[in-house]
Amino acid sequence: MTETENKENTTPTVAPEEGHAEEKRKPSLWKRIGKGVLWTFLGLLLLVVLAVVAVYLPPVQRWAVDKASEKLSEEMGMDVSVGSVRLKFPLDLEMGDMLAVQDGDTVLNAKNLDVSVKLMPLFKGEVEVDYVTLTDTKLNTKELIEAVKIDGDVGEIYLDAHSVNLNEGLANLNHVRLKDANVRVALADSVPEDTTTSEPVLWKLNLEDVQLENVKAEVLLTPQKDSVVVGGKIGHAQLKGYLDLGEEIYNFTDITVDSTSLSYDDRLAERVKGFDASHINTTDTHLEIEQVRYCGTGDLDVKVKQMSFKEQSGLVVNKAMADVKMDSTQLNVKQLVLETNESDVQLSYRMDMNAFEMENEELRMKNESNSSEDKGKINSSFGGEATIPHSSLNNKPGQFEAQISGHLGKGDIGLFAEPYLEGFGEAWPKEQMSVV
Repeated sequence: MTETENKENTTPTVAPEEGHAEEKRKPSLWKRIGKGVLWTFLGLLLLVVLAVVAVYLPPVQRWAVDKASEKLSEEMGMDVSVGSVRLKFPLDLEMGDMLAVQDGDTVLNAKNLDVSVKLMPLFKGEVEVDYVTLTDTKLNTKELIEAVKIDGDVGEIYLDAHSVNLNEGLANLNHVRLKDANVRVALADSVPEDTTTSEPVLWKLNLEDVQLENVKAEVLLTPQKDSVVVGGKIGHAQLKGYLDLGEEIYNFTDITVDSTSLSYDDRLAERVKGFDASHINTTDTHLEIEQVRYCGTGDLDVKVKQMSFKEQSGLVVNKAMADVKMDSTQLNVKQLVLETNESDVQLSYRMDMNAFEMENEELRMKNESNSSEDKGKINSSFGGEATIPHSSLNNKPGQFEAQISGHLGKGDIGLFAEPYLEGFGEAWPKEQMSVV
């Protein structure tokens, strides 16, 4: 072996430094932080996924509904229960046998509630409701609402709304339907003043299509006396509307009502023959109303295009139309047209709301002391002369005026006059009476 080979074989091997080997074995600080963040994110994501999946599991849904029912029962002071619940992906909710009982009385008993809402628009502050259906419902508000009590049965309530903006307070209800309902409403004789402070409701609702089918309703106007009742049985009704709750503007258009009966009944009043204003009942009622607009200031605008009905007294109205406007100062009826089987009448009427108010007590006393020479006179087409106090014609803060023309048939006049004028039918001629 040569000397050179011996030197190569005897060259010592240099061991790697201890610190460098340790750096290669340990990951850097940023890598450890990255792994920690990644595992934390994956863990949270897994929890979210499990929570979402759990929401669609029937046992979890049952638990959530029981907890919500328990909370509602505590806050509302009633027993609330839900028989069945099912949530399907993404947001289709079905609830069955919903029951709310207060002091032994059933407040709500609904067989089924179906709700379907689109998921993605919610992230933009919008709600797209494919449908909400409530079926076979019994309702009794008891004293929950101070101003009114509502009870009855509802076969179906349906609505869909494809444009509800939560940020701007705008809701477009595409279709609303109330079907097979029998509802009773009792208005309170007095409503206590609302002294609570709450945020005003500024929502604006656009109603594209509202329909009523087979709906019976009664409104009790005098609950304590249990006497005056206004009712109706609607075969079919349809309308559009716009409600501005903030500005208190309520506007309904294109109203049609068919196959309907309406009634007004003062149960304490005695019945009379002929047309009885205390007991009105119409059948075969048809209505076409172009607009009903009401504002919180008291302004009212009603435009009736067509109305026809049969009244139980025998009065048959084939055509009625009118344009009515009212505000805090004046009532104005334009172009009222009324046609029956025997009569036709055209009427225009304007009256200031203070037309029958005296300016002051001194003027009232003066008018009462006026002699008969100071009384106004109205000529009567019956050949006589009627007198009214002079104060009814002059010295009034406001005025009223009316123009009427047309023809009145004996049959129609008899319905109103015969109960009060004995022998009217025999004495009155068959010819129509002209009104100019």
